[in-house]
Amino acid sequence: MIEFSKFTILKKQKLSEIIGGNSNDLGPNLKKYRKLANISQFKLGQLLNVNQVTVSHYESGQRVPDIDSLIKISDILDVDIKDILSI
Repeated sequence: MIEFSKFTILKKQKLSEIIGGNSNDLGPNLKKYRKLANISQFKLGQLLNVNQVTVSHYESGQRVPDIDSLIKISDILDVDIKDILSI
């Protein structure tokens, strides 16, 4: 489990600042780690309280999750945020 306290500094920054305004790696990484965790887009959406289409948009790069959602995704998939963001 990831401790949310580790991300206090991250929560105060905009996601675009954390990843330098480039979300090209986020979508493919999210998809990769979601599949490795054997979780469907639908199930991940349920766990994040969003619909499957939103998760699909995250993975395709049409949308970028806010930092709170990114922290939840990291926790659900048991993957470090840095790995999801390729930083």
